[in-house]
Amino acid sequence: MPLPARVRVSKLKNCPSDSVLRVLKQLSERADDLRKIPEVAGSVASAGGQVIGFAVSQPAEAFVSTTWQKRGIEEELVRVISEASAQ
Repeated sequence: MPLPARVRVSKLKNCPSDSVLRVLKQLSERADDLRKIPEVAGSVASAGGQVIGFAVSQPAEAFVSTTWQKRGIEEELVRVISEASAQ
């Protein structure tokens, strides 16, 4: 399923800033796991400059804002961290 036009998904190379982590923690407490990068893989989705979701490995799990769910974003977030883990 193609992503909506304005949605971008990126692999996280470093721990997100505290302000981004606060937004992600509203989706799930697993956002704290992103502080362990590079030991864990992480990805983030944004739309129109707003963070709308993230995924974290070990185990791979994605969290997306309810208004953006079921649009293929969760699958893309997990795909990005799976590719990162395979490298």
